[in-house]
Amino acid sequence: MTEGIVIVGSSLAGLRSAEQLRNQGWEGAITLVGEEPYLPYNRPPLSKQAMVDARTLSVEDLHETVALGLKPRLGEIDWRLGRRAVSSDMANRRITLDDGQALDYDGLVIATGLRSRSLPVSGGESQRYCIRHLDDTWRLAQVLTPGCRVTIAGAGFIGCELAATATRLGCQVNVIDAAPAPLVNVMGATFADGLLQYHQRHGVSFHLDTRIAEIGEDDQGTLQRVSLSNGVSIDTDILVEAIGSQPNTEWLDGNGIDITDGVHCRSDMSLPAHGNVIAVGDIACFSNPLFDEVCRRIEHWNIAVETAKKGAVTLLANLGETPRTRPEDTKPIVPSFWSDQFDIKIQGIGLPAIADSAVPLDGDLHQGFSDGSPFAMGYYRAGRLTGIISIHGEKKQLDYRNRLLDALQTADTAINVAPTPTNTTGMA
Repeated sequence: MTEGIVIVGSSLAGLRSAEQLRNQGWEGAITLVGEEPYLPYNRPPLSKQAMVDARTLSVEDLHETVALGLKPRLGEIDWRLGRRAVSSDMANRRITLDDGQALDYDGLVIATGLRSRSLPVSGGESQRYCIRHLDDTWRLAQVLTPGCRVTIAGAGFIGCELAATATRLGCQVNVIDAAPAPLVNVMGATFADGLLQYHQRHGVSFHLDTRIAEIGEDDQGTLQRVSLSNGVSIDTDILVEAIGSQPNTEWLDGNGIDITDGVHCRSDMSLPAHGNVIAVGDIACFSNPLFDEVCRRIEHWNIAVETAKKGAVTLLANLGETPRTRPEDTKPIVPSFWSDQFDIKIQGIGLPAIADSAVPLDGDLHQGFSDGSPFAMGYYRAGRLTGIISIHGEKKQLDYRNRLLDALQTADTAINVAPTPTNTTGMA
């Protein structure tokens, strides 16, 4: 081998892939391509503390607060920052960058992640924001001043986290979503209704079961209001679009691979017919034998870490190397997430969204949202535990993980779960 391994994507998944390749014994060349001009940084704070810090920091100083440390074992890396892959030729093992330079490779790691989706409605362009990159957060933070009227399209994780942050900064916040409650497709109706009431008690206004139908602006193109499909009109100063993400796969077109929703790969992260290519992070669409054979993209922080661990072993083995971990000894990938909103920390493990029923495991939901008591909900499909979501449950996460793995890896662990419509509305 002479060309080495090229990693396209310099976020967490790309960095962890480089680290894992070194951990597994790869001493050859690694080239890491990243569209942003910054070294890898942590994205979860962008809608929370980093938004607060950005009001008084330069974007360079803000980067220092979220930067991921570069470990000595990385060794020499050829960083190509501020560059974007525009095309690829897997048959000839080559990618092309936006400056026209071609990079040949022996192994390729696809870690180009996602970009924010935009509303299919025009108007008020200069007052519209998203949160995906460091520059997005810094730009938005400059206008989150006390009294600012903020409209957030989307009541998912980013939308809810930003609603909490902006409210604490003194903004007037309206959240709009087509769903009946925030995060209902993740946690089910009962939990989601509790979260809705929690936000409302903190002053956040929600407009649910509706969409933005029109954006009003003045003669200079300045945003004035948003009009909803239910007839409601909301005066607003800024609009934040948090309606989901879209995989960055355009540069992979023409290779005969499935990129209909991310990059479809095997459960070991390798691409069919291209054993020298792996996909990692939230762009990877893969099946997880712990749950079923359905290919899914999972947009959780730990997926970047876990897919990098598994993918590095697979890639080196497929390149004829001998990784320090045998492919058959890699650990199963257990999705997990957390979200800080006002004074609560929501933590989840497994795939609660695929459940057909949910029952409380620990504590009382309303007390959890009101006085900080621990609470946990178990999510079941056909009587088998598939996930657990908790609030104030930091001390029990290892117990929850072990409980979930026992249920998933042990035969005949299904239980009878009485269907409760109020628990299951909005779930798979």
